[in-house]
Amino acid sequence: MYSPPELRALTDEALLTRLRALVRQERESLVDVIEHLMEVDRREVAPDRGYSSLFEYCLKTLGYSEGAAFLRIRTARAAAEFPEILVRLRSGRLHLDAVARLYPHLTAQNSQSLLNRADGASKREVVALVAALQSAPAPERDVIVSVPASPPPDATDAGAIESVPAYVLPPPGADTVLLPPLKHRFHFTADGDLLSMVERLRGLLRHKHPGGGLEAIFKEAAATLLEKLERDRRPIGRRPPPVVRRQSGTVARSQRHGSRTVPKAIKRLVWERDGGRCAYVAPANRRCESRDALEYDHIIAWADGGRSDVPENIRLLCRAHNQRLGRKRFGPRPMRPSNGHCP
Repeated sequence: MYSPPELRALTDEALLTRLRALVRQERESLVDVIEHLMEVDRREVAPDRGYSSLFEYCLKTLGYSEGAAFLRIRTARAAAEFPEILVRLRSGRLHLDAVARLYPHLTAQNSQSLLNRADGASKREVVALVAALQSAPAPERDVIVSVPASPPPDATDAGAIESVPAYVLPPPGADTVLLPPLKHRFHFTADGDLLSMVERLRGLLRHKHPGGGLEAIFKEAAATLLEKLERDRRPIGRRPPPVVRRQSGTVARSQRHGSRTVPKAIKRLVWERDGGRCAYVAPANRRCESRDALEYDHIIAWADGGRSDVPENIRLLCRAHNQRLGRKRFGPRPMRPSNGHCP
């Protein structure tokens, strides 16, 4: 077993002393990272640099995994409201997982009591503490698990299938055994309305999918919806902007103000021009990569006389950049970031 040569010469006591010192340094560095994230979040630096969220910045620039980024961002936002958390993190009395679980339940009235109860607690104890705080069961999470299309020869149950990697290391001298392409297992909880709609779809599609399998039903429904949404955004040919009629040398009042609503034809042109992606470009020429929660934004604000009926004044922005630019234009809105999400 490999061991660094410089450590082999240390006595047990010297090794443990050095390890304890490194752990203290690690905690200090971690809190320094949390404090920096607090300030980056307060200044909204990530959106200004072309990222759709602080979470995306942590993944793509800082190199954190999804889980590590989530814990650090949520802890930073908790500490921004309850600074005592930083002291407890430095001392090792609290850990990131405990802060992330407690944050949705912390208030000015109960924070001292809850943080005291979480001091030095294990993950299991914190989970029990949070469960006692919840007045209603937490909603079930949507889960998608990747699994092999068919189980490997030595898999005897579904649990074994989920833990199998995309390939199996063969015995020495043997060829690599490749598994079939992955399939994906969906799990979510739905209401009776969805159940009724699925049953109706099964009946309507019975001629095409006699077995009525859920994969075929949902794939058919998703394909139909995608086709409709993409068709609505597809360009229908460029049309010249509407002629603005002038009255006595000035723009008619109705034409000058117009409607705030962006016409469908303009939306299609803008969607095609911007490639179905946020059009925000940071000063360093980094364009936002987000394709989620896209909104149509007036480059010259409608309140300032900007038009809705010309594509040159409309662009696609993700919600984060639309809200960020709105705060820059019209001032900040005091609100607490959502505890349920990182971005």
